[in-house]
Amino acid sequence: MSFKVLTRLVAGVSQTLELRTLGVAPAVSAALVAQSTAGRRILVIVASEVEAETIAYDIASLQDGCNSYWLPAWDTVPFERVAPSMRTVGLRLRALSALQEKSESGVVVTASVRSALQRLAPSALDLERFSLHVGSSLPQVELVEFLLRNGYLREAQVSSPGEFAVRGSIVDLFPPDADSPIRADFFGDELDRLGIFDPGSQVTIDAIGEYEILPAREVLVDGRLRAGLEELAERAPVLGDRIRELLDGTSADPAESLLPLVLNHQATIPSDLLDEDDVVILAGGALLEAESIRLVADELSMTQALAPTWGIEATESTAGLLASFDHISESPAQSVLLTDDGADPHPLRIDHRDMTGFVERVGSFIRRGFRVIVTAESQARVRALTATFASFERYPIAIGADADPPETAGLYLLEGVRLYHSFIVETAKLVVVADTELVRPIANPRTPRRSPRTLSSTLDDLAPGTLVVHETYGIARYQGIVSRSLAEVERDYLLLEFGGKDKIYLPSDQTDRITLYVGGEDPALSRLGSREWSQQVRKARRAANEVAQELVVLYQKRLVTVGHAKEADTPWQDEMESAFPYELTPDQVIAIEEMKRDLEQPIPMDRMICGDVGFGKTEIAIRAAFKTIQSGNQVAILVPTTILAQQHYDTFRERFEPYGVKVGLLSRFVSGREVKRLKEELRLGTLDCLVATHALVSKEIDFKRLGLLVIDEEQRFGVQHKEFWKTRHPDLDVLTLSATPIPRTLELSLVGVRDMSLLRTPPLDRQPILTHVGPDDDAAISEAIRRELIRGGQVFYVHNRVRDIQSVARKVADLVPTARILIAHGQLPEHELERVVDDFWHRRADVLVCTTIIESGIDLPSVNTLIVDHAEDLGLGQLHQLRGRVGRSGQRAYAYLFYPRTKPLSVIALERLRTIVENTDLGSGYRIAMRDLELRGAGTFLGQRQSGHMSAVGYELYVRLVAEAVAQMKGDERIEVAEINIDLPISYSIPVSYVEEETVRMDLYRRLALACTDAEVTELAEELIDRFGPHPDVVANLIAMTRLKLTLIERGVHEVGSRRSARTGGMEVFLRPLELRPSEEVRLRRLPSRPSYRAIDHEVVVPFRPRDDLLALVGEIVMGSPNSRS
Repeated sequence: MSFKVLTRLVAGVSQTLELRTLGVAPAVSAALVAQSTAGRRILVIVASEVEAETIAYDIASLQDGCNSYWLPAWDTVPFERVAPSMRTVGLRLRALSALQEKSESGVVVTASVRSALQRLAPSALDLERFSLHVGSSLPQVELVEFLLRNGYLREAQVSSPGEFAVRGSIVDLFPPDADSPIRADFFGDELDRLGIFDPGSQVTIDAIGEYEILPAREVLVDGRLRAGLEELAERAPVLGDRIRELLDGTSADPAESLLPLVLNHQATIPSDLLDEDDVVILAGGALLEAESIRLVADELSMTQALAPTWGIEATESTAGLLASFDHISESPAQSVLLTDDGADPHPLRIDHRDMTGFVERVGSFIRRGFRVIVTAESQARVRALTATFASFERYPIAIGADADPPETAGLYLLEGVRLYHSFIVETAKLVVVADTELVRPIANPRTPRRSPRTLSSTLDDLAPGTLVVHETYGIARYQGIVSRSLAEVERDYLLLEFGGKDKIYLPSDQTDRITLYVGGEDPALSRLGSREWSQQVRKARRAANEVAQELVVLYQKRLVTVGHAKEADTPWQDEMESAFPYELTPDQVIAIEEMKRDLEQPIPMDRMICGDVGFGKTEIAIRAAFKTIQSGNQVAILVPTTILAQQHYDTFRERFEPYGVKVGLLSRFVSGREVKRLKEELRLGTLDCLVATHALVSKEIDFKRLGLLVIDEEQRFGVQHKEFWKTRHPDLDVLTLSATPIPRTLELSLVGVRDMSLLRTPPLDRQPILTHVGPDDDAAISEAIRRELIRGGQVFYVHNRVRDIQSVARKVADLVPTARILIAHGQLPEHELERVVDDFWHRRADVLVCTTIIESGIDLPSVNTLIVDHAEDLGLGQLHQLRGRVGRSGQRAYAYLFYPRTKPLSVIALERLRTIVENTDLGSGYRIAMRDLELRGAGTFLGQRQSGHMSAVGYELYVRLVAEAVAQMKGDERIEVAEINIDLPISYSIPVSYVEEETVRMDLYRRLALACTDAEVTELAEELIDRFGPHPDVVANLIAMTRLKLTLIERGVHEVGSRRSARTGGMEVFLRPLELRPSEEVRLRRLPSRPSYRAIDHEVVVPFRPRDDLLALVGEIVMGSPNSRS
C-alpha cells in the first residue's frame, strides 16, 4: 500500500540529491531511484532476509504505483532432502515473473545477497504462464497439461499450494503465489466460471473474472534440466537410481537437492535477467561482498556434510548453489552504491528502550529546522505518541496519509501509515521515524493467505483399523466404506467389526451414530447379542449421574452469585482494539463476542479459550482485561514462568499505555522494594492490571476491586492455584487460556459447567513444523544450526538439566564455531536472565542453549529451528509447547527431538515421541491432549472413580452421559436423539466416481447425517455442486432422502420400509407411527396415491409400482397431513 504524502516527500527529496551517491537507507533510496527512472527494473540488494522483506514493504509505501516485490532465498540448502517451502517458492516466482514481464510502471525487487547470488534453474529463467478468462474458449485438457508440465501435484482435494484436482468439469488449483486456491468450471470448451475458494471448507467464496497462473515450482524437471540429470547419472553412477526416480516423477527427494551438480551455467538475476537499462542498488558494497564470501564458505561446509548422505564424495570440488560476488559487480545493469560515509539519505538509529533520549533528539532536530514526521499505524499509536511528547514545546500536528507534505519545521504524526525503517535526509531537512522502531520488535509483514480450520470433525482421524464406539452396539473396529448391491439397490455402508469376528454394515446415512474411541487402555471389542455393552453403559450412566451432582452444585453456585456486569464497549475500547496490527481469524471474532457477552452479564464469567500455540489467545485476554479496567475493576493475569510474565507485561503495558492504564509485574525479576510498592498500589486500587507468576497466589496480596482473573497456560497450574482467587472472590470473572487443555477442564466445558471457545483457524501463513525424532546425532545438530544461520535465523537448543548445561553449550560451540551462543535457565540471577533474553531478542546471539524455561514466553519470529536433547524425559504437552516456540513468522521451521543412543526407551516414551511426530498439523493440541489421556491413563486426569467407566465406553460417550445428567438435573428440556430406520429399494450414495477420496466422502456422509434443518441440507447440496459438479442420480437421491428424514422425524415417524402386500401380492410402502385425527385420515385417503391407514398401530400403507418415485410418494404422504404444513 502506498501513501501519497510519502510519495510527495520522496519527490521533494529527489530534487536535493545526486542519485549516484546515496546513503545506506535502502527503502527510500530505492524509492528515489524508482521515481527518477520510471519503467525500469530495479534490484535492491541488502545483507539479510529480514531487511529484504521489510524494505520491500517500505518501498511500496514510499512510492505510489511502484510494483515492489521481495525475493527471498530458498529456506533449504543443497543436498538437503527437503524442497523449499511453497510460500518461499510463491514469493520468488512472483518476483521473477515481474522481472521477466517488464512492467511499464517499473518493478523493484528487493533481495538478500544470498538470494541475489543464487543460481537459477533453466525453468526459472523463462517462466511459463497461463491466463484464465471467464467466457474464453479453452479446452480443459490444455489447463491440465499446463499444470502437470509446471510442477503441480494432482490430488483428490486441493488444500495446499502447488496442488490441483480435476472433478468432472471442475479444475481446482492452488498457485504458490496465490492467497487462496482457484476454482475453474468449464462448460464444454468454454471457461464458464472462475472463483476463489476456502481450502478448509472447500466452498467458493468469491467470483473473479480472470487469473494468470504461474508454475508451482521454480525448478522443473523439463527438457533443459533432464539432460543435465542424465549426464549426472553417467558421471555419478551412485546417484543412478535416485536420478531415474526424479526423471519419472516418483522420487521423494526434490530436484532442488541436486541442482548444484546439474546446472551447467552460472545464471543469476544480476547477470542474466537485467540489462543496461536496469539498476542494481547495493546497500553497502564491501559489507555485501564480505557477506557473500561468508555465505559461500558456509554453504560449502554444509554441502560437504550433506553430500555423503547421497553417496557423493565430500570434496571441495562439490558444487554450490551460490555464485560469486562478481555476478553482481559485473552485471550489465547500472549500479548505485549506498555508502555509509554520511551521504543522504541515511538511517536513523533508534533505541526503543530509551524514549527520553529519543524525545530529546526530536527536539534537537526541530530546533535545527527539520521536519520530523513520525508514522503511526493506528489511532491508538497516535494517542500513545501524543502522550510521549506531552512535555514537548509544541503540540504534535496530525496529518493524513493523503495530505500534502509539511513544509515548515515541526513534529508531525502521520496516521494510518506503517513503515519499518527510519531515515534522515540532511539536505532536505527531513526526518521520518518508523513507529515500529519505537516499540518492541514484532513479526515482519506477511502476505495473507487463507488458512483452513483444523478441528472440523470428531472423525477427522478415522481410518481403517480405528476403534470406534457405536452408541447401541458398543466398541468396534472401523474397516472402511464398502459398496453393496442388494436386489439391484446399491448403497455405501461403514463396515464395523465387533468381537468374535461379527460384522455390521452401518448405512452411510447413520454415520452420526459412531464416534472415535478415546480411552486409557486398549479395550476389547464388544460382542453382538451380548448384554455386556448395555451393562457397561448402564454403569457409566450411574457414575455420570454421581459426577453430575457435583458439577451441578458448582453450576448453581455460579448462577446465584452476583458478579460485576461490565459496561458496553467504550470508544477507547474500539480504539485500543483497532491498534492490533493483524487480521483477526473468524474464530477469534466469535470468541471475543462470546467473552464480551459473558462480561456484560451479572453472572460471573468462567470461560476457557482453547487454541493451539500461536492461535491468538493473548489478544482475547488483552481485550477482556481492557474492558474490565474500563468498567472500574482490576485485573490479575496468572502465568507459569517469569519469561512469559515479562513478555505479557511488555505487551499489556504497550497496548494500555496510551489510555493511562497502569500495569505491574510480579515475578522474581522484581525487587523486594518494588513488590512492596505493587502490593500497596493493588490495595489502594491505583494499579489496574497485574501480571504475575505463582507469587500471585498469596494471602499477602489484596486487590481493592478485582474483577477479572486471566489464567494463561492453564494446564501448568494445580487446582489449588486456580481456585485460590475464586475462593477469595466468588464473584470473580475468570478467563482461562490453554493450548493442550487437560481432559478434566474439557469435561467441565463440554458438559456446560464452564463455557468454552475454540480457536481452530491458524494464523495467516503459519506452516506445519517439520519434526524429526531420532537418536543423538552431532552431525544432524551441526547441520540444523548451520542451515538456520545461513538463513539468517536463530536456534533454541533445549537441554533440561542445569547441572551440565555449560558442557552442552561448549559442545554446540565446537560443532559450529561461528555461532554466537547464550545460556538461559531458571537458576540464573534475575538480572542476568533478563539480560540474556534481551540479548537474544535483539539478535546478539545465534543459539540459545536453555532449559524448558522457554516453553512459555519467548515468541521470536527469527527463531525457526528447535533442538531438544533427552526428549524422552519430557511430557507430550511440554514437547508440543516447545515446538510451538518456532515457526511463528511464516518461515519453514524445523524441530529435532533427540534421545540417547545408548538408553532404551520405555513404551510410553516411544509412544509420546511417535505422537508428536504424527501430529504436526496446525491445531493439533486437542488431539495431543486426547493422546496424552490414553498414554497416561484417565485416572491421572479424571480421578480413579471416573476413569474405569470412561475407559469402558470411551471418552466422548462418557462426557455425553455426564452432559445429559447435568442437563436433566438443571431442569433443561431433554432433546431425545430421534432414531429412524428408512429402508426403501432406492440407490443412494456418494460414489467414488463423484468424490474420490474416502475421508472426504466420510465427512460428507457425516455432515448430511448430522444436518438438523432443511437449510443445512440445501447448503450442503449447493456445496457439492460447487466442489464436484452436478449431482448424479444417486447423490440427488441421498439429498432427497436426508430432507425426507428430517420431515419424518418432525412427524414422529420411526420406521419406513417396503414389503409385498399379503392381500394383493403387489409392493407397498409403510410408515409408522403416524398419528392422525379422523379428519386428517379422511384427507389422507383422498391423496392420488390411495394410501390406507390403520389406526390401531398408526401405520400408513400405500401401494407402489417399480417405476414410481418412492421418495416423492412418501413425501406426499407425510406432507399431505396438515400437521406437516407449518
